[in-house]
Amino acid sequence: LFGSGEGMVFDDGIVYFDCTNGGPAVAGQVWKYFPGPKEGSAAENGSPGRLELFVEVPNVQVINHPDQMTMTPWGDLFICEDGKGVQHLVGVTPAGGIYRFARNAKDESEFTGVCFSPDGLTMFVNFQEAGLTFAVTGPWSAQTMGQSIKRP
Repeated sequence: LFGSGEGMVFDDGIVYFDCTNGGPAVAGQVWKYFPGPKEGSAAENGSPGRLELFVEVPNVQVINHPDQMTMTPWGDLFICEDGKGVQHLVGVTPAGGIYRFARNAKDESEFTGVCFSPDGLTMFVNFQEAGLTFAVTGPWSAQTMGQSIKRP
């Protein structure tokens, strides 16, 4: 069972999706699905896809219920939180390291609709309740994003 499926993104042949209330702590999960080479055909059973648990959130201090997501130009996932209290835009590295990229300092509205411009130079993100949209420019690269928090 998946607890409250929310965000999804397809990148480099992998489907990433999250469950806002998944896992033993009911704090969220992020999954990776690797489609098989014969996905969607009659031969699919001979070479099925593979499902992998990528992040299991141990408590809401790590990620406060993952929701909408996008892939960054440098290969990290950006995840909007959908919990109570202070809301963040959280990054997850390909190795599973977790870091907070941004905090909503205005109110307790969740981030939503995170995405990058086609050229990868501008990130767009919204505050849901306030109805605000932000355009944030880089420089964007793994080197400029700082240190990742170790996965618990």
